[in-house]
Amino acid sequence: MGDNRTASLDSRVFGPVNESDIVGRAWVRVWPFARFTFFQRQTYNIELAP
Repeated sequence: MGDNRTASLDSRVFGPVNESDIVGRAWVRVWPFARFTFFQRQTYNIELAP
């Protein structure tokens, strides 16, 4: 939720995001700081993707 909760349009309005609509890749974890980590790059074969 943002700093303007009464006017924010987020999952409370639109519902959850479909997993198929998520595009991206995590490359670093910064919180909690004690677990700060750079993730190794993964390679994927697009032909095998569901």
